[in-house]
Amino acid sequence: FGQIDSVFQTETTCYYTGASYKKLKDYANALLWFQKTIDAGISSNTNVYYTEMADTYETIKNYHKAEFAYKKSIEFKEDAITYYSIANLYDTELKNHKMALLYYKKFLTAKHDEAEKSYIAYAKNRVVVLGK
Repeated sequence: FGQIDSVFQTETTCYYTGASYKKLKDYANALLWFQKTIDAGISSNTNVYYTEMADTYETIKNYHKAEFAYKKSIEFKEDAITYYSIANLYDTELKNHKMALLYYKKFLTAKHDEAEKSYIAYAKNRVVVLGK
């Protein structure tokens, strides 16, 4: 196979290229193209979509589904405020203080935006209280 111009590297073309390499028993290239298939099939906004789902689940008080969706969001992109949201969910709704402490700490060690100062102060306070 020659190189496929990046303009034509869609999820479908990547998949069929990977499948072709697999049939040719060129497993290294097959794996490379299957990874490209996955990358092409996942939006750079997937974490945002999961965060919005989580927030919606929280609004309707379906806290376990909110927990799952927040964690899926983190799988696609680590985000400080999502760690905070998970911590707060564990702390206030799920009453799991051990997990709340863990996620408040993750929030505090993550990279923050300037707008998150009040969240940082609250999280530091909760770490002290929950750590006792």
